[in-house]
Amino acid sequence: MTFISQPAYISANQAVRSEEGDPLDQRYASDILADRLLVLNEDFYFDMDGFRYFNLHLGMADAAGDTYTIAINATNRNDGTAPGSIAAVDWYDVGTSWFGAATFTATDTVSYMLERDTPVGVKYVWIEVTAIANTPVAALLLKRFW
Repeated sequence: MTFISQPAYISANQAVRSEEGDPLDQRYASDILADRLLVLNEDFYFDMDGFRYFNLHLGMADAAGDTYTIAINATNRNDGTAPGSIAAVDWYDVGTSWFGAATFTATDTVSYMLERDTPVGVKYVWIEVTAIANTPVAALLLKRFW
């Protein structure tokens, strides 16, 4: 936690006042990766630079029979290349090592809350989404923590 010393004088205890430089309510960032109609083979990337943990909620918001699968990949490539332009050989499948399964399939009755509560040391995470049945309306909600 960072404290910034302020030269303000507090007469009650004759001390110099300090304030918190990064309050706890600003120690995470929430993002909506998708909350709409998905198309086949859609990719979502998020930058983990400055973050240690993340939580990903995969939910369905559509009719029975809609299904989609996600795969989770990560890379440490940090040379200024946009994540969508990084070669496939530089991405590594981390679904099994991080969450115990290579892919996750969400349906109208099955949702997932994937939480990575062990620090990750990667630059980007890539979520590969593949619609299997119909074209599902899906929610992919992300929260990253410092």
